[in-house]
Amino acid sequence: MTNAGKPDLVVGLIRTRDASERPTEEGVGIVPYVAELTAMVENRGDALADETATRFWVRGAEVDRELRVVYTPGLLPGDQIEVTALWDVRVYEGEYAIIVTADAFGQIDEVRKDNNSATAHVIVRGGKVQQCCA
Repeated sequence: MTNAGKPDLVVGLIRTRDASERPTEEGVGIVPYVAELTAMVENRGDALADETATRFWVRGAEVDRELRVVYTPGLLPGDQIEVTALWDVRVYEGEYAIIVTADAFGQIDEVRKDNNSATAHVIVRGGKVQQCCA
């Protein structure tokens, strides 16, 4: 079996940003207790990756659920795109894992599937989100 002619979606850097880090002009319409979770999805294959869905999942002591599914447009080889989900952190305190999965429903035939997810570990305190250790 050859890998030629297939896409390969990879989730890279996952960033968090809460209200205190948002420039005023970017925060219009976003309430202070909502954090932004942004992940980079890249096509490292050598063929077009058709449009898919990227899933954001949150896991912690009292929660293990889908946070949001984001439409992800098709990506040419070598292209990347940021996908963002909003997370209402009013009722959350403590450590959480944010898992982001590209092609969450296995819609495309890829070179690899084992690199479609990445995890960021965060701490939520007082409505603020900070990335932390693994």
